[in-house]
Amino acid sequence: MKTLLYSCLAVLLCVRASAVEISIDAVAETSLFQSNPNNNLGASTLAAGTTGGGQKSRAMFRFDVDAFIPANAVIDSVTLTLELVREPQRVDGVGSTFDLFQLNVDWGEGDKAGNTGTTATAGEATWNHRLFGTALWTQPGAAAGSDYDSQSSAALFMDTLGTHTYASTPALVADVQSWVDNPASDFGWILISQNEAATGSARRFGSTEEISSGPAPRLNLSYTVPEPGTAISLLGGIGMLVGLRRRRVSGMSHVAG
Repeated sequence: MKTLLYSCLAVLLCVRASAVEISIDAVAETSLFQSNPNNNLGASTLAAGTTGGGQKSRAMFRFDVDAFIPANAVIDSVTLTLELVREPQRVDGVGSTFDLFQLNVDWGEGDKAGNTGTTATAGEATWNHRLFGTALWTQPGAAAGSDYDSQSSAALFMDTLGTHTYASTPALVADVQSWVDNPASDFGWILISQNEAATGSARRFGSTEEISSGPAPRLNLSYTVPEPGTAISLLGGIGMLVGLRRRRVSGMSHVAG
């Protein structure tokens, strides 16, 4: 009987509903510019990589997973799609691998426009500040191991214009699962070129503010949730089995008497 009960409980713990697939556009995006360390650019295309002049830029985006995914969901797969909308006009432009790192601290999207933005106002992200006037990055441009995870969650080589998709990785799944389990930790990702030391790797990506240039960053994921109906049925079945077992034992005792 113990073996039977353990088996039923094991099945109960593993039962889930069919997978649900959804896509979510970014709810906040901004860019950081080494060349204009106190500028915010939260209302234009996203920039990441190094310009021909050797100045770095990094992009950040966040998704409001708490608004779309049940609190008890189990994340099965995660992909991220970016639209590369502008590449260097210089002949020495180079493609590079762009890493996604999970952010560990809060930041402000801001509403500044232009090519490299304009002077930030209170609470907006810049190269120097994660929240202008309130909180600095650990180091300008954000620091690995404190402002964002030191280990990349995913990497993808990007060069030419068009749609680019990060394949699902265990780290991406873990990032999103952590945001589902603890929405207060959802600060999104920072996009950084692995080739920041080389000039000509800068690229621009579509954003929600400039949808005419290209689609915004889009999170595509699959998740499952526990199936209450099936769980109740299994519990009821276990109860019936226990009842039958007790009656059988009781009947045998009477016969033996």
